[in-house]
Amino acid sequence: MAKVSKEAKQLYSEKVSEYKKTLEETTKKVNQMKLILQRDSSGASYKRILIADETMSLVSLYCLMNRLSVEFLGIKNEFFINEARKACYESIILLEAVFSDKINAAFADYKDNFAEFSTYPIESKYNLLKKLGFCITMVKTAFGENSKWKTSFTDLEGRHAVISNNSIDFKQIVKELDPRERELFSMHLSFIEMTVRALNDSANEYRLKYELTTSKLDDFKRAILLLATLRRLYSYIGKKREMEEVQKRIDVWKTKLEADKILQEKQARENKLR
Repeated sequence: MAKVSKEAKQLYSEKVSEYKKTLEETTKKVNQMKLILQRDSSGASYKRILIADETMSLVSLYCLMNRLSVEFLGIKNEFFINEARKACYESIILLEAVFSDKINAAFADYKDNFAEFSTYPIESKYNLLKKLGFCITMVKTAFGENSKWKTSFTDLEGRHAVISNNSIDFKQIVKELDPRERELFSMHLSFIEMTVRALNDSANEYRLKYELTTSKLDDFKRAILLLATLRRLYSYIGKKREMEEVQKRIDVWKTKLEADKILQEKQARENKLR
C-alpha cells in the first residue's frame, strides 16, 4: 500500500471530524427517542418508524466517513462500515415490530398491526422502505465482495423484503390500485414493484447461499418461503398468471429440496459408519 502523506491524513481528519459531530448529535437524538418510547408506549408504531428512519441517517453518516477513509487514506474503515451494518439491523428490528416479521403469513394474521398507523401516508411508507433498501445496498457495497459479512446481507435483504410485503394493506390494495386514482395508483404500483423485486431477489439469494456457501436446508426452505410470500402477494392483487408461474418455481424447488434432504441424510448415516 502506498504511503499516505501528512497532508492527506490532515485533510481526512478535518473532513471526518465534521461528520463525527453530526454523528454524535444524531446518535444522541436516536437515544432520546428510544428513551421516550420506553417511558411512554402510546403511538409506539409511529415512534419506532421515526427511530428507524433516524437510525438510517446513522448508516449514511458511517458510510460517508468510510468513503473519506478510502478517498484520502486508501483504506476501508472497518469500524465505520460495521457500525453501519449494525444500524441497518437496528432499523430492521424496529420496523419488524411495526409491520411484523411473519413470512408467508395470511394478511389476517397481522392486519391488526395496521390499526395504529392506518393514517401513515403511502408515500412516506414507500420512501421509508426504499431508503432502508438503499442503506443495506450501500453498506453491502462498502464491505465489498470478499467480506466475512457477505452472507449476512442475504438475511438483511430478505427481512427487508418481508417487511415491505407486510407493510402493504391488502384489505385496501384492490381499491387503491384503481387506475382512475392516478396519484395513488402510481405510488401503490411502485410499492408493489419494489416488493415483488425484493422478494424475488431475496429468494434467489437464499438459494445461491444454500448452493454455493452453506448447504443448509434451512436456507433453501427460506428461499421457498420467500417465493410463497410472493405468490400470496400476487393472489391478493389478482395476478393469476404470475401467481401460477411462481407456484411452478416453488414446486421445482421443493422437489430439489426433498432430493437434497434425502442425500444429506444418507451421507450423514454413511459418515457415522466410518
